Amino acid sequence: MANRSRVLFIPIGVLFIFGLGAFASTAAAAPVQCGDVITEDLKLQADLTDCPDDGLVIGADRITINLNGHEVSTDCEPAECSGRVGIDNSGGYDRVRIRNGEVSGFEGRIGTPWLS
Repeated sequence: MANRSRVLFIPIGVLFIFGLGAFASTAAAAPVQCGDVITEDLKLQADLTDCPDDGLVIGADRITINLNGHEVSTDCEPAECSGRVGIDNSGGYDRVRIRNGEVSGFEGRIGTPWLS
């Protein structure tokens, strides 16, 4: 009889541990901010305005940035925007798509990826 209770106890403990891991993994991701490096598909939830440098930086191949109707813009005057890029793909990542929004005010609106 003692062996049977041990067998039942182990799966309950395992389920409890897995339950905590599932809870922790569903925590909300931090909001995207100006200058963030994007390494996976992204659906923007708000405008990114007054970016002091680059808007977003591409950090991986085969990702889609859905601006979701939002804008990525800078806080600089046109004469001061030298070198700032709205969405920077200077790393040369392939198959990057930027869609459904506007990038404005930067010297370079889109680094290397194409709009679709």
